Amino acid sequence: MNRNGNYWSALHYAVFAGHREIAALLMARGANVNARAPNDASVLMMAAREGHEDLARQLLEAGADPNLTNDQGDTAFTWAMRNGNFRIARLVSSPELFAQATRGPLAPAQLRSVAPPSEISNLLRKLREAEAAGKPTNKLRRAFNEAIARFKREGSAQSQASRKQAKANPVLVITASRKAGERAEIVSAPLPLQPTSKDAPPSTFSGNASRRLNENKP
Repeated sequence: MNRNGNYWSALHYAVFAGHREIAALLMARGANVNARAPNDASVLMMAAREGHEDLARQLLEAGADPNLTNDQGDTAFTWAMRNGNFRIARLVSSPELFAQATRGPLAPAQLRSVAPPSEISNLLRKLREAEAAGKPTNKLRRAFNEAIARFKREGSAQSQASRKQAKANPVLVITASRKAGERAEIVSAPLPLQPTSKDAPPSTFSGNASRRLNENKP
């Protein structure tokens, strides 16, 4: 159930999907509530991102650390604020930080996604197949990053319209499920609220898609 190093744990998946009974069973059997994903995302960040307040409470009661950061410097508080889950943001932060971050009008960020070129999806599939077979991946990884760079430069009419309307940063997100496998999508998110405290965690959604290759949410 628990392994060394960073990995997407069963608890990450259960919390992300909102499976309360499964998450409770995993925790009862000793699942690490502070397990870290390949991008250092914590289990609590999954609850914060998806708005599962009851699961966030369970994780905190079980010892989940709200101050853990991912490889972008984000915390569970950052993800909760970014996705408009303000009740969870209050749970995982101090009263002072929450008050500073919520000064001014609040507007939940609305995510918009468009399908990327088939080239990106195909390269992702080939890259994962090569990794699974233990084959060299440098050439495929380079081609994958180049495809992302071309997409960002050229864009599509749909993505350009979405970005103009939302004033958003494009981010490549790789989603995965046991049935459907991995799927690439381009997500545009409006610029989030910035906490006013200089000590507050950064909350800008990075537009560097190539760095998100291993940021696969469950």
